[in-house]
Amino acid sequence: MYVVGTDWHFNDETIGKENVPLSYLIGFLEEIENLIKKEKIKTLKLVFSEMIDLLCSAHWLYRIRKNEYHYQKRGVRPWSEDKKKVYKKASRILEETLSQPIVKHFFEYFGHFRESIEIPVEVHFIPGNHGRLFFLYPTLRKRLTQAFGMEEGKDFFFLDNLIDERIGLFVCHGHEFDHLFFEPHKEKAPIGEVITLELLYRLPIEILIKTKNLTLAQYLAQIEGVRPLVAGKKFAKRALEKAQLEKKLEELYEEIIQEIEENFFQIPFVKKWLENQILPDSKITLRYRLINPLIGVLRFLFGRSEFDRQILKLFKIFAFELRNRRNSNQKLELKSEFLVKGKKFNYFVIGHTHNFELSNLSKDSYYINLGTWMPLFQYQRLGFKFQKQRNLAYGIFYEPGEGEDSKYEIKQREISEEF
Repeated sequence: MYVVGTDWHFNDETIGKENVPLSYLIGFLEEIENLIKKEKIKTLKLVFSEMIDLLCSAHWLYRIRKNEYHYQKRGVRPWSEDKKKVYKKASRILEETLSQPIVKHFFEYFGHFRESIEIPVEVHFIPGNHGRLFFLYPTLRKRLTQAFGMEEGKDFFFLDNLIDERIGLFVCHGHEFDHLFFEPHKEKAPIGEVITLELLYRLPIEILIKTKNLTLAQYLAQIEGVRPLVAGKKFAKRALEKAQLEKKLEELYEEIIQEIEENFFQIPFVKKWLENQILPDSKITLRYRLINPLIGVLRFLFGRSEFDRQILKLFKIFAFELRNRRNSNQKLELKSEFLVKGKKFNYFVIGHTHNFELSNLSKDSYYINLGTWMPLFQYQRLGFKFQKQRNLAYGIFYEPGEGEDSKYEIKQREISEEF
């Protein structure tokens, strides 16, 4: 029996993102244990996609001393050329992640879980774009395997994707269909890593530095979970209200925007990336590969700001068009890559977008996006408020001889609270 979970994003919490509550994680293992007893499963194969987040850490951007953050403009980044320094930083982030109380207790409970079910357990680990560095450094893989109490190549496997043709199962993370966050060669960082770290993840820390308001910084650390994305500025205003901050939103953002304007396009990686782009047709290449997604991120954070206008000046030859980066793009790519070429799968299980969806790709195949266990913040136009939601979803896919009532199940539980 395969059990698939996506986008748990265990992290070191230095950005301000809290980890998935332990009660949900233990509840997940308890449900699996009960199912094993009920269905008389012989082997459990757990598939985790982007479970560990090596990108979501302030250590890539800041020197942290006594809870004070100092931005390191020339510090080590995941895309730095000095691989030894990258490994050293990534190793520290992994250790701090594994030492977080929630994460530590989960792995301890996982050990007890393996002993209690008394059947063979395999873990198939798909790192995703936030775990790209696992593929580059064997020592990182070994350390994570040790945390699970397992052995790589024996009962623990690092994969790009999982395929079981016997039951028509295909599992991948999904960033493969998002050119902003994917490069064919894992040694090469995608431009999305730079945008995520230098824009999205800098925001809450810079707010913390300038306001000394930890509550506000923790709220803003969740901003990429806002749905729809264009409600990001409303979310920030709501966060300011909840934090009871007197300083105006526009004043706060202008300071941060000025720093981004001065720094972002001076980053050597960004300069080099732009120089290497070939522009035979602006509609197909740069416009869709960087400018639209980048401006989309900036509009998401800052609305119609001065920096937004500056970006549009720099790239005025490209018409602004906010790229649709939802599940629909994944479905189009999957149809093109598999169904059109006659590759038969019953279940395409995916993540990355954080948007849960179960739908038909064709008459005999399903698109299953398991979303994320991290909180999302859904904007409610009626009442102008946000609903904090968690969608605790995972997929179960039975092998031959298992599952008396069905071939697969999607377990889902929604938890909501007003933000």
